[in-house]
Amino acid sequence: MHSGGSRYTESLIIPLRHYAIRTERTVEEVAKELGKNYSTILRSTAILVDKRFLEPSRFERTSRMGKERRYYRITALGLETVLSTSKLTSGDPFFKNIRLIAKAHGDKSLVLKKWGKFVESHCEQALIANILEHLVHGATSQMLMFGGVHPESSWKTFDIDVLGFYYMNTPVDHVKEVLGDRFRMQLRFWGVAENDYELKQLREEVLHRLEIDHNTALKSLIEWQGLLKTLQKK
Repeated sequence: MHSGGSRYTESLIIPLRHYAIRTERTVEEVAKELGKNYSTILRSTAILVDKRFLEPSRFERTSRMGKERRYYRITALGLETVLSTSKLTSGDPFFKNIRLIAKAHGDKSLVLKKWGKFVESHCEQALIANILEHLVHGATSQMLMFGGVHPESSWKTFDIDVLGFYYMNTPVDHVKEVLGDRFRMQLRFWGVAENDYELKQLREEVLHRLEIDHNTALKSLIEWQGLLKTLQKK
């Protein structure tokens, strides 16, 4: 889904972007920032919750008998949708908010939590390239917005994909060939992860899971080969 899409799509993406730049927001806050009618943003918010792009975070009464103020926070699927509708380049007006988003949602995502470390190591562009790669291989947000099936999307899967640990499932030479000039930057990128306890723990978890899966597959293959040999003797 691109920013030049239908009016319906714009009515959802624009408020969703405003929800993304803070940990949690209210309908009133977003309506005020956009200069829109409260009821209009409330309707958009209800749709975004139904589509699982937003989720309620807490309720607060303005006074003892006052109106209940509802706070919403963006989900992993919602963040992916926001990012997929942005070019994530310096020429994109939304790009200036990328660090605000990282700061706001660092409690949910390791990638966002450690964003500053990647910036300090001059790996921010590699990080953004990996985010774009992740989004390209995921389901398109336009399909989701118009009633498609929601994928299993979580902050953890977002982290694993963006960190590129799935590359470790294939030979090094193949990854070099696939990434080309990006491989050197990817190594520096993984170097940041190797020197951060939480990122390294996630990498160890992924490799352990891959090891179990491959060992299970190898065991199954050996069993099938044995079974096929017995069939040959009959």
